[in-house]
Amino acid sequence: MPPCCLRRTRRWGEASLPGPARDMSFLSGYVDALWVDGWYLACTEKTGEGRYDEVTRNETANWQLLDGDGNVLADGLRWWPKDDDWPIQPRPFEGFEDGADVAVIRIGQKYGLIHRDGRIVAGAKYDSIFGFLPGDATTPAELDGRWGAIDAAGNEVVPFIYDVSFARFEDGVTVAERDGKDYLLREDGTELLEADCGSIWLDAGASYGMARRGGSVLLFDRRGGVLFEKELGANGWIYTYADAEPPLAYNDSENRWGYLNLDGTVALGGDLEDASPFWKGSDTALVEVDGKWGMVRRDGSFAVAPEYDELTGFSEGLCAARRDGLWGLLDEAGNVAIPFQYDSVGGFLNGYADARPAGDEANSGENLRLTGSVERHGLIDLDGNWAIEPMDCWHIDVGADGVAVASGTGEGTRYFAPGAHGFEPVAAIDTDWYNMNGYLPNEDGGKLAALEQAPTLSGRLSDDRLPHLDGAYALYPVYAAFAQAVYPKDTTCYMGWNSYRNDGNPTLARTGVEAAWQRLSDGDADVIFVPAPDADDPIWAMLAGRGQRAEFTPLCREALVFAVNADNPVSNISMEQLEGVYAGKITDWKQLGAERLGGIVAYRGLDDGFGGTEAALEALCGFEDLAPAPLGVTGYNDWDGEAVVRDANYRNLPNALGCAMPSACAELVEAGEIRLLSVDGIAPTDDNIANGSYPWAQTYYAVRLSDNENPNVLALLEWIASAQGRELIQKAGFVPFEK
Repeated sequence: MPPCCLRRTRRWGEASLPGPARDMSFLSGYVDALWVDGWYLACTEKTGEGRYDEVTRNETANWQLLDGDGNVLADGLRWWPKDDDWPIQPRPFEGFEDGADVAVIRIGQKYGLIHRDGRIVAGAKYDSIFGFLPGDATTPAELDGRWGAIDAAGNEVVPFIYDVSFARFEDGVTVAERDGKDYLLREDGTELLEADCGSIWLDAGASYGMARRGGSVLLFDRRGGVLFEKELGANGWIYTYADAEPPLAYNDSENRWGYLNLDGTVALGGDLEDASPFWKGSDTALVEVDGKWGMVRRDGSFAVAPEYDELTGFSEGLCAARRDGLWGLLDEAGNVAIPFQYDSVGGFLNGYADARPAGDEANSGENLRLTGSVERHGLIDLDGNWAIEPMDCWHIDVGADGVAVASGTGEGTRYFAPGAHGFEPVAAIDTDWYNMNGYLPNEDGGKLAALEQAPTLSGRLSDDRLPHLDGAYALYPVYAAFAQAVYPKDTTCYMGWNSYRNDGNPTLARTGVEAAWQRLSDGDADVIFVPAPDADDPIWAMLAGRGQRAEFTPLCREALVFAVNADNPVSNISMEQLEGVYAGKITDWKQLGAERLGGIVAYRGLDDGFGGTEAALEALCGFEDLAPAPLGVTGYNDWDGEAVVRDANYRNLPNALGCAMPSACAELVEAGEIRLLSVDGIAPTDDNIANGSYPWAQTYYAVRLSDNENPNVLALLEWIASAQGRELIQKAGFVPFEK
């Protein structure tokens, strides 16, 4: 096998071609390799059909574990058992959990433990080992078909006498089964509770568990102490969820519901038709009486009389209730706070709730995601007033940043922020690269950049050997525009997780950086469009172990830029000030010279072009100890019926500061909605990004393998470097790389 050659010295303009941080020439004798937590997994032989995919990776071949200098720590590793039809995860070695000194290793058909210093501390004799998490003194393991537990030195702590696997020890106990009976098992091997308990349940995080003995149920604590035993019949149950608090909900074999104190006495009910637990932090629980729903307090009194067809529970002091087909809101005293006037109303989030007005003919009641139907939703405040009048959309919710997000409108996602006259439309940077409507090549009304003149390459590509393209989500608009310009109009695309071709290998894909590298190495992609891998990226080990050479062609540059509202008087900011803002040390605009803007809302939402905002701020800017990002609503999941809440992308509030890629905010800059700040006096212009004077930038590459024999690949790359390729790059919002 020839040694791997990764070019590191050739320079194009200001960009040095990427390369690994260390010499990996010792991997040249292998056929595959992975970099795992500071060590290497390397395959010594090629077997089967030789495919290299992440599921069936050389499963019957021999693998070795090597340290960073190429010394063999363990031999005879297997990806999965030879006789199994489906892969068993993890890999032969998955690495160490943070704070743990030992990890699981698979040698042949068995598992053992390896220390961080490379010693095998438990021989590979076990059928399975859970592995150690920080704080674990022991871990469950399987030996000769029986289960027990071992410590980090490989010593047997719990004898291997149990029938099936059991959960990790939590607070020193777990539930284990032996000879058809359950035991509350202590970490030192002691069996708690009486042996005639047929079944035991103990939820993760729960303070109490339930055991069954005949027609009785026992409530016990985590020390194994029985609090009480009560006759509830063969189907009786006590609901000991992790977030449930006393009195605990129960039902008996007659399906009568109620609540029990910790001494077994009935706290309330006993003749209810249904009852929910008292969840942690709540003083009320939902109950059903004579087919109607109400809400009880812990003392047994009714907070809401049982006279409603449906209740949702309290959120921000109000409970949604349905009566006679309409929804209204009740206060904590059970009084009607907002009349029954809605076809639906959601829970309150940050002072507002989604609602649908009653009798609106546009309300379809169908599953919008499946049918594409349109409903009319508005946003109500805690007094029932329309903060946002009903509009055609799927849902409206308000995030912690105060911005309302209307999902599924005819104009896509729309944003609204509080203003002088209520909620008003506000611009936002949307970097949801999973939603690429309008970015299919040759789509009517498509958003892809197009050439002014006829492409110069259209006659040079052979239809049956079109290069397969893949890459980062953020770069998809660039290389999809290439395909639109020079590929046949029926080019097969991969938009999401399902391919439009039976062979699963579409011509144009967007699987993200990590998957794109895997597909390039596996031979499923000819050219990928990605940022440079870090010098310690596992990609280098994979290429070195396979004897592959990556050829990097600089494509374009993109920067991390900082945006503010166009009316913000601040035009320049120092790196020290930026670091203070994102560390939470500078919190008000007056500290930056803007007296009347108030507190800074420092948004950080980005896409995978930089690997996420934290990675960008740390890698490109050198920032450390970042404060939490503002949470915002980013959409609505109609499967779960809940708003999607996560780190929000930039919303153009008067007091907002955000970081993004210029390509993501170009439209807002052009429309005069936002401005990009100079940093230390350097403006993020195309020229400054291209020549490197604006330093918070990175280069993107078109990457191929040197042994790719498809003649169309080089032809395409040459055309991409031409004036027409640069034209499309620039129109897509990126800065073409100049040699």
